[in-house]
Amino acid sequence: MVVTPHISVVIPTHLPKKNRDSLLKLFTSLKEDNLSRGLDIILVANFSRDLAFLENLLREMREYFYDLRIFATNKESANIARNFGAMKARANYLYFIDDDCALIKSNYLESLLQFMKENEDISALGGGYTESNEQSKKRRNHVYAYLASKWLENAVENERGETCYLIGGNTLYRREVFDEGFNFDPQMSYGGTETSLNVQLYQ
Repeated sequence: MVVTPHISVVIPTHLPKKNRDSLLKLFTSLKEDNLSRGLDIILVANFSRDLAFLENLLREMREYFYDLRIFATNKESANIARNFGAMKARANYLYFIDDDCALIKSNYLESLLQFMKENEDISALGGGYTESNEQSKKRRNHVYAYLASKWLENAVENERGETCYLIGGNTLYRREVFDEGFNFDPQMSYGGTETSLNVQLYQ
């Protein structure tokens, strides 16, 4: 009997070797998640040449999950990588996280999954980011990064506690969203690239 994984985790990455430490931190957090054995991990390198590094990562980490697969695209676009990962997903729920992020609680994915199962009218569910002091300092040294940081700080809830945006690096979707033809805008390479998909779902 073929067992379906609980969640397919899609991770777009551009410079995996350069981001080695954060990528390993992400995989450690996934490995320690309560659902780790039920996770279908899909790492998509967008326009990356660090495939040897990724193959070594696959050998080291594969045993901890339901499955771990690595793919490469020929264009530098997080959204193209996300859409490609969605096509390869095997689970009924797809979680998208960025390569410089990590889960902060071992029951995080489990809690998202449970909430989605209990609320069948919800197509997507997500949360915000918590930056380390080092990440926050780096962002403030670059104007674009600073603006992105301020957007993220206010992305999840407004002053009334209402959800404003879902962030591409921390969102769980039902598989039906992609089966019905919705996807991330492939023309957008960076800077709130997931927003158009979430606006379509809201409408």
